Parts: sequence; C-alpha cells; structure tokens
Amino acid sequence: MNFIGLGRMGLSMARSLRRARFPLTVYNRTRRRVLLLGDTGTAVAESPAEVASVALAPGVITPSPQEAGQ
Repeated sequence: MNFIGLGRMGLSMARSLRRARFPLTVYNRTRRRVLLLGDTGTAVAESPAEVASVALAPGVITPSPQEAGQ
C-alpha cells in the first residue's frame, strides 16, 4: 500500500494499515507528519514520483485539488 498525503485522513489510514501489518510507503510534504507514524516499519519516499514508481495505484489524499498537483 502507498499513500501520498498524511493529513488527518491519510495518517489515520496509514496507521491502520501498519497495525494490520501491511507494507506501506508514504510521502508527505512535511516530515513532521511522517514522524507521527513513529517507528512502524513504514518506508518513507522522498517524492510523490518515488511513491508512484513503487505503487500500482497510490492513494492520494489532499485537502484540495490544487495541492494534488504539487
């Protein structure tokens, strides 16, 4: 599983997936949100492109369509 965007919804979904022991790769614009996952074994991508390169269908969760294009 893969997520781009760890806002309120994305972070909650990512935590649930890790608790269920799914492998997970994430990207967020700010590292602060990634750090909230703690040491869960989640892979952290350096860019949205990196997430897309390892995902068949990445989940993108952004507060607005404008942010999805960033």
